[in-house]
Amino acid sequence: MNQPAIDPVLTVFTKPWKTLTLEALADQVASWGLHGIELPVRPGFQVEPQDALETLPEAQRVFKDRGLKIVSVAGDLDEAAVRACAAAEVPILRVMLRIDLARGYRVSVAKFQETADSLTPLLRETGVVIGLQNHAGDFVGSAVGLMDVLAPLNPACVRAVLDLGHTALAGEPEPIAIDVASPRLAMVNLKNAIHRVVNEDEDGVKTWKTHWTTARGGLTSWATAVSTLRKHFYQGPLCLTAEYHDPDGKFLSGDPVLPLIQDDIAFLKSLLSAG
Repeated sequence: MNQPAIDPVLTVFTKPWKTLTLEALADQVASWGLHGIELPVRPGFQVEPQDALETLPEAQRVFKDRGLKIVSVAGDLDEAAVRACAAAEVPILRVMLRIDLARGYRVSVAKFQETADSLTPLLRETGVVIGLQNHAGDFVGSAVGLMDVLAPLNPACVRAVLDLGHTALAGEPEPIAIDVASPRLAMVNLKNAIHRVVNEDEDGVKTWKTHWTTARGGLTSWATAVSTLRKHFYQGPLCLTAEYHDPDGKFLSGDPVLPLIQDDIAFLKSLLSAG
């Protein structure tokens, strides 16, 4: 039996192309048949935090002129970022929660919750949604962790960005991660990773690191992810994060990313078109 059809908004995180002009970036994304992008609003990128209130709406116009949209922004959890998103009609402000190991998990979570709660009146006013993403390392890393943080916060204003590359690293199978986060999903990130041995000492103790790879080559089953999202009738944004390591474990950027992301886009579209 065919599963329910879903028609998500397909976007790409443009972090690997920080040196392109907005016009060149928009032309590139338009050629891939996507609906839009996630734009980093960070120092050194096309839009920077200090003048985002003026420059983010200008960036949005560049993409809209090509039939695209800035669907989400990777930025800071503060009033200025929310107002910039509102001015540019960007619906999702994606953030992450780093755990301050000196202060502990609960204190770090409480600080995030306090900040997010203080922004709730502005979020209601503007319609911007804060999307909290799970991430490896010293961050909240799992769907279960996201839902723990989000539980007391307004579900209309603060939601989950579920990164299925990082949930796999955290040991959550795709069906469980999606089911756990589904009540609060604002967006789903797709990428893939493996663990690689980078060192082995004289006692045979191995040091492992995460190696970001292509859709077909890692721990996350994109096919299972799409199948599960169908079961949950998910229609929101699906963001390809375009994160890949070279053989030495360094992040790729610029032109070397192009064949990898284009192949991943084609693979994702084939999964979405399959019944």
